[in-house]
Amino acid sequence: MKRLLKTCIVCYNNDPKVIQKTIDYFLDQNIDSELIVVDHSPSNFLEKTVSHYNSKTVSYFFRGNINNGYGGGNNFGFDQGDESEYFLILNPDVFLINKSLEKLIDTITKNESIGIIVPKILNEDSTIQKLMKGYPTVLALLARRFKLLQKIKLIKKSLIEYEMVNFNYNEASNVQIASGCFMLVRSKDFIKVGKFDERYFLYFEDYDLCLKILKLNKLIYYYPEVEIIHLWNRGAHKSIRHFYLFFRSMIQFFSKWGWKWY
Repeated sequence: MKRLLKTCIVCYNNDPKVIQKTIDYFLDQNIDSELIVVDHSPSNFLEKTVSHYNSKTVSYFFRGNINNGYGGGNNFGFDQGDESEYFLILNPDVFLINKSLEKLIDTITKNESIGIIVPKILNEDSTIQKLMKGYPTVLALLARRFKLLQKIKLIKKSLIEYEMVNFNYNEASNVQIASGCFMLVRSKDFIKVGKFDERYFLYFEDYDLCLKILKLNKLIYYYPEVEIIHLWNRGAHKSIRHFYLFFRSMIQFFSKWGWKWY
């Protein structure tokens, strides 16, 4: 059996109420889809939250002893269940509003040149999360963490280009890098590029996937007519461990794609 869509949510110690809300919003889309919940938490406390859903629609996999990161969890989820035409990478704190999926699937179906399609991403207060990016540079990434670096003119210019400060979030456009909190990709393209590179435990796996899709001569397409809500939490700025994971993945990214300092 081949479904239209397979969706994967990778969790790690997430709030069960938020997970339930994410699943409820997803199921309201009324799309022929299988939802795979991959749990990397130390214990399977989320199983109770997920278990009351129809097992033919929502499947739960506890992998607390095999936590191979965000990309690895999504790769595992992709390999479970039925084959699908499209694969949706969905954060556990993303709420799909209105008919988000129907519009996105219709748009990507009509344009074979699109490899990944992403919507406009909003905060709970409806302000825009400016998550579209250009190719990163080492100093631009460090300047986001160490604000004093932004006073250096050359680094500031690099940061502006990377963050695409002048990007119009109200117009549909091709972009270079989109956020991994929500990515709708053709399953055949996801397979063709080798899925997520699991060397990135956390951070930059979405950047890497975008660049691999672009190498197929496919587009990363930003489609603002569709909006979603994302409870964004800037993990790399909240703990030493997250910064370490960010820094390690940054080195892996530039070692693979080429070092660009500014």
